[in-house]
Amino acid sequence: MAPGGQANPLTKPVRAAERRPTPRWVGWVLIALPTLAVLGFWLGPRVPALTVLVAVLGVVAAWDWWRFQDRSRALRAAYLGLILLATGGLLLLVRRLPLGAASGELVTLGGATILALALIQLYRSAETVLTVTRGWLYLLGLLAVVTVYQRLTHGPLPLSGPFVTPENLAVAALTGLTLMPLGCALEHDRRLVWAYPVAAGLAVEVLWWSRQTFALAMAAAVIILWLALGRRTRWILAGAVAAVGLALALYPDAGALPWPRPAVDLATRRELADLGFRLLRDSWFLGAGPGTFAPAATAAGLPSGPYSPLVEVAAEYGFGVTVLILLAGLGVLRWCLHRLIRTPGRDWTEPHRAAAIWCGAIVLGAPVAGSLQPTWLNVPLSALILGTIGLLARHVEDTQGRRVASRV
Repeated sequence: MAPGGQANPLTKPVRAAERRPTPRWVGWVLIALPTLAVLGFWLGPRVPALTVLVAVLGVVAAWDWWRFQDRSRALRAAYLGLILLATGGLLLLVRRLPLGAASGELVTLGGATILALALIQLYRSAETVLTVTRGWLYLLGLLAVVTVYQRLTHGPLPLSGPFVTPENLAVAALTGLTLMPLGCALEHDRRLVWAYPVAAGLAVEVLWWSRQTFALAMAAAVIILWLALGRRTRWILAGAVAAVGLALALYPDAGALPWPRPAVDLATRRELADLGFRLLRDSWFLGAGPGTFAPAATAAGLPSGPYSPLVEVAAEYGFGVTVLILLAGLGVLRWCLHRLIRTPGRDWTEPHRAAAIWCGAIVLGAPVAGSLQPTWLNVPLSALILGTIGLLARHVEDTQGRRVASRV
């Protein structure tokens, strides 16, 4: 929020914006995307709601790409999804893999690619980022309502919310929490500024009931960073640290509370990583193909998922694709660092700097958060996270907004 209650210089209300990011109805689609990704592909027995909306965004983005000139480097980075799809399709044909195991994964990758390209292409200004961030804000509210309902109805801990497993719930809550500081920095409506800290608190509540200890530790790191960046909130952080230190001094046994054990321990994760390396080595580092990790893990008596996005990609799609993905992530982090260097002396919560900080945070945190759930490539929520990262990268590339010139 700018001093004196003025609107954020990077974001404006949609009705007053000189360059609307998209038609207003598309803005509503962007807001609904997080909720629909969480509820799954199916809103009804025969209505693939999320799939239809992603397809609509893809068509609108294709029209936008044909009509306007855009040379965004972020758009080229999103082509990695096409490389993944081409590699997976080629391995599927060459290795004659079962279609059923691979089809769901390739469909999810296709949706993630279309969504990332669409969000990057439809970007106009920080208002686009704010629209998607508001969608994550409303999603955290929905997750809190569902988990509170489950808790009141005496649901057993850990809770899974609208997901199948508590791990998926933790990934959604942790990703939304990481985006709340950015939304608070970009928000122009004073009536909504308070909602972002409240939503962050709700995310911590959801993580507590999901009983994901590692996710709680990551959430604490996000909140500590958020408080440390603000001039006024640093006093809140100092008070909280003093209170925790005093509590541990007065009650030393508090640190020995029986925290829940993770679903997969370190020894099992090591065995899964070894299995992934064997699949990669046996395929001459070209990848075993989509949908092959789960059957191999089951045959080895291990959990059906790798519990690591990097292991999953490397084992199924090969060493070369994994290197390209890592280079793309490092490239986005480089943009974030350059954005911070080019805006010296400004407050850390200023919108330009906040965009770089929290884009870097979600890029670094995505592979770690993805290790909470068994699989990463075959989850609709992963498609939304990758699309959000692409949108944030496009914004960090040029926080002043996209410059377009119509071809027609």
